[in-house]
Amino acid sequence: GAKRRLVGALAVVCLLIQVGTPAIAQSGVDVQIQVGYDNRFLPGRWMPVSVTVESSRAIAGDLELSIEQPDGSRSLHSLGVEIPAGGRKRFDLVVPGPPDERQVVAQVVSDKSVIGQAATRPLALRNAALVAVLDQPIPASLNGIRSQPALTEMIPVALSSELLDLGSSSLELLTYVVAGGDEIASASQEHLDALLGWVVTGGRLIVVAEDPENLPELAPAARIKWSP
Repeated sequence: GAKRRLVGALAVVCLLIQVGTPAIAQSGVDVQIQVGYDNRFLPGRWMPVSVTVESSRAIAGDLELSIEQPDGSRSLHSLGVEIPAGGRKRFDLVVPGPPDERQVVAQVVSDKSVIGQAATRPLALRNAALVAVLDQPIPASLNGIRSQPALTEMIPVALSSELLDLGSSSLELLTYVVAGGDEIASASQEHLDALLGWVVTGGRLIVVAEDPENLPELAPAARIKWSP
């Protein structure tokens, strides 16, 4: 009767949901996205975006990054990608940040079909500054620090040297970068140029080293000798 027809209709609906919804998930492509630093950004500033793609099969296509805009449109940035079967790759971009908190979507497109995607809504920094630690674990002593007199919260974040490949614009969200002497001494000239380009525009680089005399020239900078 009517009850049996209703049960049958519900079964069909459930089947359609199970078959149609997970099309992206069943492609064997996993996408992860990280915007800014620790998912934080400054409105209107350049910001790095890292997208990690893992695939169970070989794929060739485009990585498309779209950012929601206040007028409802989306800015689009595209990058050609190739990933071998069972491979995992990270792709880094630097893009203009939105004027406020907006959704950022990364999707992998192959043969005009979306085969993997991820989305996030990064947090805008308010009365806070980012302190990045280059290629090292973040020391616990950096947590909970506030600058005087405005009591600005200093938020420690990790900085991968891979982002320095993108130039000084990848550092625009940062107020401080803390680097060990070994990391600076072994840095490529390209990475040093990125750091110094950021310093020239107002960034503050703190180098922790036992023997500062062996470090490459980092002018313009103030050298402070500190013996803890």
